[in-house]
Amino acid sequence: LKRRQALALVAAIDDGVGRIRAALAAMNQTSNTLIAIIGDNGAPLGPVWDGSINLPMRGQKGRLSEGGIRTPFVAAWPGRIPAGRTFDHPVISLDIAATAVAAAGLPHPAELDGVDLVPYLSGAKDGPPHEVLCWRWTTQAAIQEFPYKLIVLGERERLLFDVTTPEGEAVERNLAAAHPEIAARLEARLRAWTEGLR
Repeated sequence: LKRRQALALVAAIDDGVGRIRAALAAMNQTSNTLIAIIGDNGAPLGPVWDGSINLPMRGQKGRLSEGGIRTPFVAAWPGRIPAGRTFDHPVISLDIAATAVAAAGLPHPAELDGVDLVPYLSGAKDGPPHEVLCWRWTTQAAIQEFPYKLIVLGERERLLFDVTTPEGEAVERNLAAAHPEIAARLEARLRAWTEGLR
């Protein structure tokens, strides 16, 4: 039942976006409108809610593992973003605000995190829009410098993964002991980012 409810919710969102796009087309505003849809977190799992599946990623909502933070992101802007293109570099939800500000022709405020994604999605710029991405949630923090990702769980053991491997974030694949220099460098960058939030 819960799985059907989850899928019904996705279908309702899809139908709603379809109606919005139809209304934009009727008003001849399709080429003037950027639509972006991104999940705010991975799906919840476990005994309270068992209607979701995050496989092959590990983790869930409320965790900084890939199953908790890697979500679908779809953008459409006819005439500005080519249809059917897949963008392989990591982005973050903070980029949506920066992209909207740039689309409106406004200057990028210094206090606004995120990057204008349109030059990357359109092909005007190559490469990743971010050198690193950082997250913090309660006692968890993480930094991703592709392909490596360091997860810090309070004072517990540091977890370093290569998120491009099929094993992903399997605990037995923790690379922190094998690459202490990478783990230390990433933790220093994560600490500097965290200090900048205060």
